[in-house]
Amino acid sequence: MRAAKFAIYATGVALLGIMLFVVFVYDPPRSDLAWRTTQVQVGDPLRVKVTFEVDKPSRTTAECQVAAFDAEGNSAGRLTGIEIGPRTDGGRTTSLTVLVPTPLEPARDAAVATCQITRGR
Repeated sequence: MRAAKFAIYATGVALLGIMLFVVFVYDPPRSDLAWRTTQVQVGDPLRVKVTFEVDKPSRTTAECQVAAFDAEGNSAGRLTGIEIGPRTDGGRTTSLTVLVPTPLEPARDAAVATCQITRGR
């Protein structure tokens, strides 16, 4: 009988410990990175101007790629290695304007293709 009571108390203490760990210590992976294209300027047959925002933790660095598309939706150009560095003011959102070269076809549209955090967390 005494062993059964001890087992019940021990189980309760273990469950309480697990709950406290989950609430106060465990930091589940989450999407700390988001981006959106805010403006696309076409018209120049050799490049397209793209403005976009990247939302990320202020101390991290992200790297993005922007793709341009022709009238049929095929690739007209891509700009890679666009680095968005850490922010010293603690802000999360950075706005950036880039020129994507379109040497083969004039672009009709463009968008951020991908971003990833490359340094920090």
